[in-house]
Amino acid sequence: MPKIRAAYRFLAMSLVLMATSALAQHQQSTSLPQSLGRGVASVDLQRQDRWIELNADADGLVIMPIMLNGQRLMAMVDTGAPTTTIDADWATQHGLQLQPYQKIHAMGGNAVQAFIAPIDRLQIAGFQQAGGAVQVADLSPLSSTAGIPIDAVIGVDVLSAYAVTLDLDKHRIRFQPSGSPRPSGDVVPVELRDRGRELSTKLFIGKRLLSPVMIDTGDDASMAITKGAWHASDVPLRLTDIASTGLSGDVILSELGHVDGVRFGSKVFDKVPMMFEPAPLVPGDEARIGMKLLDRFNIFLDIGQRVMILSPRSVPPTPAPVTMSGIQGVWSDAGLQIVHVMKGSPAEALRLRAGDRICAIDGTRITADDQSPLRTWSLGPAGKVIPLTMCDGRILPITLREFY
Repeated sequence: MPKIRAAYRFLAMSLVLMATSALAQHQQSTSLPQSLGRGVASVDLQRQDRWIELNADADGLVIMPIMLNGQRLMAMVDTGAPTTTIDADWATQHGLQLQPYQKIHAMGGNAVQAFIAPIDRLQIAGFQQAGGAVQVADLSPLSSTAGIPIDAVIGVDVLSAYAVTLDLDKHRIRFQPSGSPRPSGDVVPVELRDRGRELSTKLFIGKRLLSPVMIDTGDDASMAITKGAWHASDVPLRLTDIASTGLSGDVILSELGHVDGVRFGSKVFDKVPMMFEPAPLVPGDEARIGMKLLDRFNIFLDIGQRVMILSPRSVPPTPAPVTMSGIQGVWSDAGLQIVHVMKGSPAEALRLRAGDRICAIDGTRITADDQSPLRTWSLGPAGKVIPLTMCDGRILPITLREFY
């Protein structure tokens, strides 16, 4: 967990963009998606079967190019968002005329203003819409935590009309008509709940069945579970806590641990990073799975046919790095500003706290360079002692260790 953003996506878009007039209904294989405004939809047959290269810098998220009014923008494929949405800054810079629409509620924060904007043409893979309108909201928290521009979110309203193949071995994605031939692999049933707003499935922890479980490709975490569902699973673990930020910018604390015996499809995984939440994002959910669990497979998702197929990857993904310091913070040329100190960590034992600032690590001055080798300083090995030079002049030796 070398960076706050790389540890867990700040859950800004996971089921928060719930514009009721834009909700997707269950799609038949011959239907086309509808965006917020009802333009004229069509399919470019020459483009819809093509592979599209994903953004290699997306750090666990699925980011692909789309076109709006002849301009290219980078969009996150997010099965946790019901409505396809354009970033407000991008929309303003490219001349879209925003009209206030409604307030949408951000996880852990206040309501955020959403807009609609008339468009000329929207193109996502082979899907095209001429005329109509799209939903617009501030997506800057996603961009800042991902470290790359995210200009749009492709939600379930579009995804439900397609068979989407995510080839993570070759870092590419393809959109085909719903009902297209399926690859071989583990068949996992999926369904649309909550009037077509939420994509869900089921899985096991040990012998405990969890259902419904939200599928959220816009979350770069492995898994989250409600405390009520966890207490019923009777599996021991050590917990810490982790800070994230909602769409409104508020800091949210969640408990975090590693869990054995997670069965998804026919595979069983141990040491799965797990966030624990007091309540689900959507009432009735017991858990949520994100890309750090899903990226163990190549994925075929046909929401219209209510099926997901998990195929083995030729090269397994690199395990998510785990912090051995417990420091979450913001890097700049002025130092590492501590945002949160994780419970039970070496940083907590040193009595570091939010607001403290580190100017040098192991004698090397901190800068804003996100390619600096210092960014991996807290990943181990366990037992290594590293001096932290605080900006107030103190030098504090920290001993790295696993603490959750």
